[in-house]
Amino acid sequence: MNTLLCAVEEFLASQAGEVAASTREWYGRRLAAFCDFVGPVGLDEVTVARIRAYRAHLVDREMSPHSVHGYQRAVRRLFRWLVTEGVVERDVAREVPLVKLPPQPPKALSEEDLGRLLARLPSEDIRNRAIILLLVDTGCRVGGIVSLTLDAVDLAGRFALVVEKGTKARRVYFTEMTAEAIGLYLLV
Repeated sequence: MNTLLCAVEEFLASQAGEVAASTREWYGRRLAAFCDFVGPVGLDEVTVARIRAYRAHLVDREMSPHSVHGYQRAVRRLFRWLVTEGVVERDVAREVPLVKLPPQPPKALSEEDLGRLLARLPSEDIRNRAIILLLVDTGCRVGGIVSLTLDAVDLAGRFALVVEKGTKARRVYFTEMTAEAIGLYLLV
């Protein structure tokens, strides 16, 4: 594994079963771009200067800061793994700062928009009302709500155990109004 390309292939293979297939593909695309930029070199030839030049190349292509950030994170993840595996001693990617991301306000539904949304639901649509309130209260991903089971919901404690992004479970809390809407749905 003395070449960058071999290291990337071994890294991607090591991630099988560790991360979702889509995450491996994400790493694969970004690391392939890095290999194309650097060329067929040995790991010892991947220096801080080359990684810094790669970051400049990405910025010069007028990619969004979020895209550049993602490409840099993939390279960092590769080198962190190489250090952990004992293949290289120094994490040169860590020495190149990530591009700064612009501040983003949190995505949220205004009270007014929520009121309009709920007002447009037919009164007998108890299920969708409960789902919308649960989404708004918890900030969960839709997939987390869709996979929610009854045994994961505690109406009295007003919380649920939600599994998102494949296997990540977390406890989310909801309001009394949402608990009432879920309770009504369960009575139907």
